[in-house]
Amino acid sequence: MGLESFNRMQDLPPSERPLERLLRQGAGALSSAELLAVILRAGHPGTNALELARLILIQAGAENDISHLSDFSISELLAITGIGPVKAAQIAALIELAHRFQESAGTPDPQLSTPEAVVSRFGSRLRVLDHERLSAVLLDNQNRLIKNCTISEGSVASVTIQARDVFRHAVKANAVGIILMHNHPSGDPTPSQDDINTTRQLIAAGKLIGIEVYDHIIVGRFGSKSLRRESHLWKAP
Repeated sequence: MGLESFNRMQDLPPSERPLERLLRQGAGALSSAELLAVILRAGHPGTNALELARLILIQAGAENDISHLSDFSISELLAITGIGPVKAAQIAALIELAHRFQESAGTPDPQLSTPEAVVSRFGSRLRVLDHERLSAVLLDNQNRLIKNCTISEGSVASVTIQARDVFRHAVKANAVGIILMHNHPSGDPTPSQDDINTTRQLIAAGKLIGIEVYDHIIVGRFGSKSLRRESHLWKAP
């Protein structure tokens, strides 16, 4: 038996194999590396799936915060020894499913009455992007979610916001109000003067067509800011 064969998952004792442990004890008993190893199924010559999973988490800085795994692009995954197109696609699909699960969790038509509720629902995807994205959360007259729409994508430093693009989705969906969200790739959610000026213009545009802008939430890597709370834009002059 050569050295390589000792690095196969089959050569681990059954009590240490992630798949067998999951089937016997449930997914909650496994570490993040073990769960990722179940997804990967196999490693590469000299490294089994569990060792490869640990390497991926280390390189992603995700040993203590699994959310860092979503920072990886496909090209960055492919640069890791032992990760080919199939494994990169498996990991990307896993990350996307996690985002979609979080966004669809809860009741079918949840009320989104606070910035915290909106960020909990939609913030995870925004906070890991390396470029700015503007989205609009469309709400009915009871603050229940209709849909979340991506309005525009920008460069690392900016995103272009046109009122017609923002409200076109809201009009089509018969939304009563919207909550704007965008991210700051720098990680700092502090609103810029451009953020404030643009929000002021969109509030005014919304009043003209009868769709209220309830808030504009800026998401950073480890926090968020509500312009409704942080500014005087919604207070009567």
